[in-house]
Amino acid sequence: MGRNAPDPEGQRGVIVNTASVAAFEGQVGQAAYSASKGGVVGMTLPIARDLAPLGIRVVTIAPGLFGTPLLTTLPEKVCNFLASQVPFPRRLGHPAEFAHLVQSVVENPFINGEVIRLDGAIRLQPEGGGGGGGRETHSAPVLPGSLCCTREEAQRPLCNCPLTAFCA
Repeated sequence: MGRNAPDPEGQRGVIVNTASVAAFEGQVGQAAYSASKGGVVGMTLPIARDLAPLGIRVVTIAPGLFGTPLLTTLPEKVCNFLASQVPFPRRLGHPAEFAHLVQSVVENPFINGEVIRLDGAIRLQPEGGGGGGGRETHSAPVLPGSLCCTREEAQRPLCNCPLTAFCA
């Protein structure tokens, strides 16, 4: 990218990274995932500054809950519950909305060194809203990495599934 011919402003390209809202609100059982996404967030500004002399911008998008196969293959009642937790619009994000933001970032040369949350204003709380082992009320959403897949898994003593009532 650094070898690309610069445009009239000297820009040679843009790197658009993907993080997750988990970088900001990690869930029980997701320390590694949250840390990896936090790393992407944390490197955005320093790398944007490092690459600025080459005319390369760096931006990160931190999506929330999106209607991708990761979520849409979950039971419908789980998807509906998760969608209901998004303040507005009260639904899962659409992949086309993510693509539109990427296009906007590419087209706007002044967006640089920024992390943009694309999440309908959702703020994920610790599992179950209380953080005490996943058996509280199900008032807050979690990311799929914390969800149990079967009723048997939900009955395990160390299960952290805050959506036990939704497990198959």
